[in-house]
Amino acid sequence: MNKIKRVHYGWVVVLVSACLMMVQALRMFSFGIFLKPISSEFGWGRGEISSAFAIAMLVSGAFAILSGRAADRYGPRLLVTISGTLVAAGFFLMSRINSIWQVQLIWGVFMGLGGCFFFIPITTALLRWFVKRRGAAMSLTGAGFGLGGIIAPPLCQALIATFDWRTTYTILSLITLAMVIPLAQFLKKSPEQAGMRAYGAEPDGDNGVISPASRANADFSFTGALKTGRFWLFGFLQLCFFSSLQVVLVHINPYALDIGIPALTAASIVSFISAFSTAGRIATGFLSDRLGGKPMLVACLFTATVALVLLFFAREVWMFYLFAVVFGLAYGGIVPLTSIVPVELFGIKNFGVIYAGLTLVSTIGESMGAPAAGFIFDVTGSYQIAFLLCIVLGSLALTFSILLMRDGKKR
Repeated sequence: MNKIKRVHYGWVVVLVSACLMMVQALRMFSFGIFLKPISSEFGWGRGEISSAFAIAMLVSGAFAILSGRAADRYGPRLLVTISGTLVAAGFFLMSRINSIWQVQLIWGVFMGLGGCFFFIPITTALLRWFVKRRGAAMSLTGAGFGLGGIIAPPLCQALIATFDWRTTYTILSLITLAMVIPLAQFLKKSPEQAGMRAYGAEPDGDNGVISPASRANADFSFTGALKTGRFWLFGFLQLCFFSSLQVVLVHINPYALDIGIPALTAASIVSFISAFSTAGRIATGFLSDRLGGKPMLVACLFTATVALVLLFFAREVWMFYLFAVVFGLAYGGIVPLTSIVPVELFGIKNFGVIYAGLTLVSTIGESMGAPAAGFIFDVTGSYQIAFLLCIVLGSLALTFSILLMRDGKKR
């Protein structure tokens, strides 16, 4: 019993958040699995269907500031409960679709709001619970999302093969509702709300960030952050990378099917990306605690860009798996850094709304990538131009990260 009492509640928040992330991965990693079955049944183009994913990203971005301010004020419990309800409703309604506008409305609005009221509140709360070991906390939480990404594609593929895609959406709805609502009740806004100190905080209540550079930036307001070059460098960095990421996550499965790779093997490629992204999240989180977030960001973006070059030439199964390993490690590393680096740059006091502002910029890229690749395929019958654009976007993101490093050194 005494051992249980010595476990800091911040690690309970990490465990609960990791489980919630695993469920949320069903939303993100299932879309591409349903793309071809829905397209085949209704005769809709892949660009048309993928536009629903774009709408979801735009809706998520449009409400990001609201979510960030609400997270700073109310904490994650209410917002994550709302998120789980919206996503569960979205999955259920997707099982009833008959028109493309219904896909765009349901996936775009329900899933977009569900994502917006999930990631920002959880990330904001997690970072408030830790002064030391923030990188480790974020990486372990992100590992839950990676684990969900491993499970989701083959699970959805197997359910579709056993039942059909409509029944599969209904099952996903029930899973989401049964897991998210109860788990969300364990989330707390901050250690102060629970009458505790953040993990690693000094007895005098100093809940600032660890490094001296971070302490110097602890008083950034949202408007103050907007006036800095580093905010826009980091925002456009995310825009470029996440645009290419959505192309991969949504279209690599149908692309693999198009060149003759069996359905279950094609689904497993996405699972491989998620599996190695889990390793990348864990490794990068722990390394960022020692080396800092910005150097790790440069390294991960360089690796991701190399992987995108591999994808451009991939034709055999082994090439897809090699891409999945390299890209997964890099992508997994980048995700926790999108919250760790802003804390280094702007501090924790107004993190929720600053993180939301950066999310708003990044969702523009997320909204463009998948539908653009879909329309390119519809017009050309190939994904090669789309993959080439991904390489360009990856190179731009890498360039922005190097400029961000130089900006940090000047200060």
